[in-house]
Amino acid sequence: TGVVSVTTHDETVYCLDADGVARRRRGENWEPLGVPTDDPTHLAVDETGLVVGGRDPLAVHTATDGAWETTELPSLAPARRWIDGEPVGVSEAGGRVSDTVRTDEGLAVAVERTGMFHLCDGAWTPHHRGLAADVHYLRRTPDGWLAATGQGLYATDALGEPWRRRDTGQLFQG
Repeated sequence: TGVVSVTTHDETVYCLDADGVARRRRGENWEPLGVPTDDPTHLAVDETGLVVGGRDPLAVHTATDGAWETTELPSLAPARRWIDGEPVGVSEAGGRVSDTVRTDEGLAVAVERTGMFHLCDGAWTPHHRGLAADVHYLRRTPDGWLAATGQGLYATDALGEPWRRRDTGQLFQG
C-alpha cells in the first residue's frame, strides 16, 4: 500500500505503511502491529516504545507494551497551502504529524502546516512563537532545538522561547 517510513531499533526493522506498522526481527517473519488510525504519517521507535503520528484523527499514537494509546491534538484550523495565489485545503484537521521527539517531560510533536506542540501530563502546549508553520523535522541539540521547515531552518534555546531563523533565507522556493 506504499511505505511511508522505515526505521530500526535494537536490530529490529520497523516499517510504516497505510495499513499500520510491521516489524521484523532478525531471522523471523514480518509481524503486523496495526495502528489505530487510517492515515499514519510518521513513525519513531526508541527504547520507550513506538510513536505513530496520524492525520485522521490528528493525533499521536504510542505503544510501549503492544497496546496503543491515542492522544488527539487540540482542534486546529484547517491547513492550507497557496497555489497560484489561491488557498487550497491540505487537511481539515490542521495538518499532519511530521516528526516527534521524546523529552524528559513528554513528547514534542511537529505538525506540518501548523507548528510545534509539546505533550506533557496529558496536556498540549503550543511552542511555535516565531516558527514557520510548515515544520518537517525536529532535533534536539546540546544548546536547544532545531526545526527544519518549508521556509527555512529555525532554532530555539528552550521550549517556550521564541524561535529564530538560522539559515540565510536563500532557499529555493518552487
